[in-house]
Amino acid sequence: MLQLRLNAKLDPAPFARTYAEKRCVQIPDFFDAESAAALEAVISSLPWRLLMQDEATKNLVLTREQMTALAPERRRALEEGMKRRAADGVGHLYLVYPMIEAALEGYDPGHPIHALTEFLNSRPMIEFARELIRLPAVSKLDAHASCYLPGHYLNRHIRSASRASGSPTGAACCWSMTSTTMCAPACARASMRSPCSTG
Repeated sequence: MLQLRLNAKLDPAPFARTYAEKRCVQIPDFFDAESAAALEAVISSLPWRLLMQDEATKNLVLTREQMTALAPERRRALEEGMKRRAADGVGHLYLVYPMIEAALEGYDPGHPIHALTEFLNSRPMIEFARELIRLPAVSKLDAHASCYLPGHYLNRHIRSASRASGSPTGAACCWSMTSTTMCAPACARASMRSPCSTG
């Protein structure tokens, strides 16, 4: 069973001041060392999905099996469309694991990533987030894991508040193994980013 703990020495007060001033803050050593090491192993074992866009710039999230099952003509059309949009600075292509959706829909039962999803929505984590961004209304943290390999990209984009789940005045949070960055606007969001040496 994956055991996760925040760094007990963390004081949210100075980070809250930075967030209030800059609307973005990075917190080093967010988890304790043992938790961070365990999380790295969990992330490297994820059954990743490929996130891309179709011709209508609608997001597609495909498992390895779904990618393999694509007809060659469909795969070629998707690849050519992504190249055109990337040349115009539009779109994205990288690996993702939708943590909240996976927990709700029962994907990959028994995988330890679900323990992280639960931890991110535990009382200590929610209370820390509320204190950090000074928003008592925060009630949950959205979460997904992402992995960027050679050839993957994420072009500049604006996250629409209308897509936010929870408070639209909350924060967007990008989590690494041992640190976290919180930026506004959008909803309270946790995104596990990994160097992803394994695909």
